[in-house]
Amino acid sequence: GKVGLFIWKLLEEPSSSKGARVVSIISLSFVLGFVVVVLAETLPEVTADPESVRILDVIDLVIVAYFSLEFLVRIGVSTNKIYFCRRALNIIDLVSIVPTWLSLVFPAIAASSWGRFFRT
Repeated sequence: GKVGLFIWKLLEEPSSSKGARVVSIISLSFVLGFVVVVLAETLPEVTADPESVRILDVIDLVIVAYFSLEFLVRIGVSTNKIYFCRRALNIIDLVSIVPTWLSLVFPAIAASSWGRFFRT
C-alpha cells in the first residue's frame, strides 16, 4: 500500500524526499562507523585493552542491529520478495549481518578463525 511505498522510497531512494536523504546519511554514517570499528580492532593497543574491546563490541552490535532492522523493513515492504532476495546488494547486506547474529547465538563461532573472517 501507500505506507509500504513510502517506507520503500525512504530506504531505497535518497533523492525522493528530505527524509530519505536523512535516512541515507544516517546509513552512510553507520557504514563509516563500522569501517572505523573494523580498523580499530586491528590495532594492538586497542585489542590489548579489554574496555576498548567491549566498547567496540557494543558499537558493532548497535551498527549491526541498525542494518538488520533496515534489512528486515526493506524486505517487509518489498512487493517482490524473490527479486529482493536475488539482488546482489541485498545478498551482500544479509551476508554482512548474519555472522554477528550467529556469533551471539553460537559463541564458539565468534572465537573461531571463520567467525573473525566473516565479521571483517
